[in-house]
Amino acid sequence: MRRPFYRFLAFLITSTFALLSVGCGGFFSQRTDTCGSGFFTSNCNTNGGGTASKFAFVANFQNATSGSVSVFTIDSTTGALTSTGSSFSTGTTTLTNGPASLITVLGKYLYTANDGGSISAFTINTSTGALSAISGSPFPAGTNPNSIIADPSGKFIYTANSGSRDITAYSITSTTGALVPIGTFSAGANALSAGQAVGLAIHPSGNFLYVSLDTAGIAVFSVDQSTGILTFLSQISPQPGAAIQSITINKAGTFAYAADGVAGVEEFSINTSTGALTLLSSSPVAAGGVPIVLTADSTGTHVYVANQTSNNVFSYGILTDGSLSLLSGGTVSAGSSPSSIAIDTSGKFVYVTNFNGNPDISVYTIDSSGKLVVSTNATSGVTLANAASIAFL
Repeated sequence: MRRPFYRFLAFLITSTFALLSVGCGGFFSQRTDTCGSGFFTSNCNTNGGGTASKFAFVANFQNATSGSVSVFTIDSTTGALTSTGSSFSTGTTTLTNGPASLITVLGKYLYTANDGGSISAFTINTSTGALSAISGSPFPAGTNPNSIIADPSGKFIYTANSGSRDITAYSITSTTGALVPIGTFSAGANALSAGQAVGLAIHPSGNFLYVSLDTAGIAVFSVDQSTGILTFLSQISPQPGAAIQSITINKAGTFAYAADGVAGVEEFSINTSTGALTLLSSSPVAAGGVPIVLTADSTGTHVYVANQTSNNVFSYGILTDGSLSLLSGGTVSAGSSPSSIAIDTSGKFVYVTNFNGNPDISVYTIDSSGKLVVSTNATSGVTLANAASIAFL
């Protein structure tokens, strides 16, 4: 059984400190908008098929002194990223407390889930991409919030807290971007059944929230769209030996897909009235080594899966029955230890952050068959510290 990525990161950090203590230098040198894709986030991905993104924001999990967000411009023709030369502190102060996941909301705010137990909030200068901290930031969260997501209306934000095994809910003050706590909800029917909350996906209707729970499977909640309050509905066990890491939902909201953290993707149909998941008979479909994050495209026809230990990305077509079919030539290389995957707002480009670099960010175009093609003009001026997540404006 593989450890979930958070525990993998803890291992990396512990090993890093051990290496530094014996004088091994340079270890750190490598490494709506309402949807996010971070260490465990499933990226509900209402993005895509719209206007081209101007900016990309990347969460740097580890810096020499603190976590930060780096800002890049996006070439609308090639998808290439060019650093603006700016990075912005999340206010976290140790190597283990940095931003694990981030999202943009309402076209003007950015939020990061910081592993140390907080959410940093920023306004975005839509002309330059510069970030300004919102009053009250960082806001308190649960223990080890590694995933963050907003509802489709941009009224509410949820964090999956892997350490405290719960979900924290907030309302967004639309005029300022400040967060107002709604409550904390056990990642299961109760504390005893709660799994390690490592990822989030929200139904396109905004009515249901899905939480990936590692070896405890998937929890399903209803969402009160007036208050943002969550109500537990059901919990689905994973396939034998699996450890669910992230979930994505197709555009129509009729199918869900879960990276099983071992070697496959679990496939489900969704009852759009109740939110219930039903495992498809074709499930699981084979993926690469440790599928960790995945996203569905804006057309509802394809799913892309980043595999953590085989360091590659699989491109699947969605068949009429919801099952996935690996496209011919649909495997492309990524960097070392992919940590997030996301599609820009135009729906033309796919980006994968790689926690251990080589490169820090992989950039792909989507060809006419729907499979990914490595961009030949990917990045300029990219220098990151353990890239954990990417979001767009």
